[in-house]
Amino acid sequence: MIILACPHCDQHIEADDEMGGMQFDCPSCARAFIVPETPKPVAKSESAVPTPQAQNAPPPPPNYPPVDLEELQKVSNYRLIHKILKPAGIGSIVWGLLGMFVVLGDSGASSITDWLLGLVSLYLLAEGIWILSTPTPYGLILLGIGMLAVGVLNIVYTTLGDSSHWWRILGISQILWGGQNLLRYRRCSRLVANKPSEATLKMIEETVAGVRGAAAANTPDIVKIHVDGFFGPEVWIGRLSQDHAVFMENSGIDVVFLKKSDVQFNKQRKSLVGNQLNASFRLGDRKVKGSISPESYQKYEAWKAATPI
Repeated sequence: MIILACPHCDQHIEADDEMGGMQFDCPSCARAFIVPETPKPVAKSESAVPTPQAQNAPPPPPNYPPVDLEELQKVSNYRLIHKILKPAGIGSIVWGLLGMFVVLGDSGASSITDWLLGLVSLYLLAEGIWILSTPTPYGLILLGIGMLAVGVLNIVYTTLGDSSHWWRILGISQILWGGQNLLRYRRCSRLVANKPSEATLKMIEETVAGVRGAAAANTPDIVKIHVDGFFGPEVWIGRLSQDHAVFMENSGIDVVFLKKSDVQFNKQRKSLVGNQLNASFRLGDRKVKGSISPESYQKYEAWKAATPI
């Protein structure tokens, strides 16, 4: 464990030894800096309270460390899978048990829909247990297939029975969600071979917290885009550094680390609708359409035009 002072606000911070050379967001002022490889320790007796002037000073653009962005993205995908699969696995087990309870409770059930419900319930139970015990990218495929099956079953029940049309809407939503998880597999299939270190996972969590803090303060290095998602517009927040960028969806679950060359915004002609510009976005291998404010687009253009130091 090392103790160092934030170069922006003089807040004293404890960091793990292996974080030398990595980007760190100060928990006091939310500004980013690089932990030195051989930091000079400071005495704990010195004042650790930043001055009001330092707290109110405008934050400079973050300078992310020269780390392997591809490896960081693999760790981010690992984090994404675990955050998706844990609650999804619990939900699959609960719905599987409820389905089996319905089938077994109806002693006279023999219709094809009852058989389908029993098979889907067994699948959900097995899928939930598997993805909780072995959370890997393959779990996204199992989850996607399970959601597709449940969605089709709800539509079949609505078509053959007198169920409310809301079940059909739910079924369509489940099919879309299942398809989204199948698409996520392609992106998340690139994972680190072994479980990432706690320091690397902690660094990603602190990066997410730093982006949120900077977005709340509307710092000059923050851009926001609205992309067309499966269930309507989704807000993505980007933090721009000299030659890197971090983008994340508003929930902070999906985080993307990108080189400057992998970020491309293209506004459309006569695209101003209200206070937003219609645009297309390329974030690495993702190509989406949506909108962006003129202010954020100007920040993007200035960032792309800037020459890294």
